[in-house]
Amino acid sequence: MPAYRQKAVESARVRGKTFEERLAELEGRSLENHARSWLAEFDKAGVDTGAFIAVGEGNEELSRFVAINPKRFIGWGSLTDPRHSEAARTVAQFRSLGLSGLKLYPPIQRFYPNDRALYPIYEVAAEQRLPILFHFGITVGSFYDLTFASPLPLSAPVKEFPDVTFLIAHFGAGFFRETLFLAYHTENVCVDTSGTNNWREFYPGGPPLEQIFRDAVRAFSPQRILFGTDSTVVTRGMEEEWFDRVQKRDTEFVWAILDDQDRHIGFTGIHRINWKLRLGGTGTVIGEKSAWRKGFGSDAMRVRTKFAFETLGLHRVESEARADNIGSQRALENAGYRREGLARKKMFWGGQWYDTVLYGMLDEDYYTGRRS
Repeated sequence: MPAYRQKAVESARVRGKTFEERLAELEGRSLENHARSWLAEFDKAGVDTGAFIAVGEGNEELSRFVAINPKRFIGWGSLTDPRHSEAARTVAQFRSLGLSGLKLYPPIQRFYPNDRALYPIYEVAAEQRLPILFHFGITVGSFYDLTFASPLPLSAPVKEFPDVTFLIAHFGAGFFRETLFLAYHTENVCVDTSGTNNWREFYPGGPPLEQIFRDAVRAFSPQRILFGTDSTVVTRGMEEEWFDRVQKRDTEFVWAILDDQDRHIGFTGIHRINWKLRLGGTGTVIGEKSAWRKGFGSDAMRVRTKFAFETLGLHRVESEARADNIGSQRALENAGYRREGLARKKMFWGGQWYDTVLYGMLDEDYYTGRRS
């Protein structure tokens, strides 16, 4: 993957965390334990069945997960490159793996659904009665290409493959008008309601969610609308458990960051505190893109720094930023951190190593800054 795209991938965050940070929360957790966590969340929320989607091409691992409870877990496979000559052969194995559908992501995978290279996939889907879920429109990451975000190129495959059920996630995620057009003269196109549907904030008129539902029901009928929620790789219960756990440890202090409307937009924290040396690591994440560059991260850093030196009595706090992440470096420097060096190939991300820039702040720096 080119460096510029890899940098964009890193900035993709959901509820304040990157995908890699969420995977770190699963470290040491078996598929069986993960399944038990999800079943407990299902029971707590009154959910009978949940659909899980493979990331990249983790279809075999998802197959093992679904096999733990096939009555309540439904697996949707994925493809790294839908245009690859072997893609259809991969999809042909889904049923034997216990997978029930295919998820495709045109804005991220950068293809048009009417590309003839995908037709062998549609043929397999028709033969095996596999529905195909498309995520068009905007997404939580910053690395998508809206050139491929419109669902309209799906209009030809929908007509040419009437035996395939095509689903459009999140009401088209900003391409709602185009999604409604696909309901015309078709019976095999459905929409799903999951997600925050905050794409409405960028849609003309900012329609309320009730209006979106009314328009969708009018165009598709209730039978072609799938109601559901959206989640990430970890359950909400696991997140709450993690937050409670770190708050109980005297070497970790983590706070949620809220915006002016009390929305949870990120985290800030002091980690790995060494009380003997009186030092700790720090980090701040603002996951909501709408909250970027509005001073929330800087405010959180100031409160955290005051707590570190005035309440905890630390001598030193440390942080680091990837060498090509200029924005993070600038934020640290504006908060009073001093650049102290470069750690070569310290961070592993997306299959390659990256240098990180090391930053630190001493208690004397903090108090000198306050006096000035």
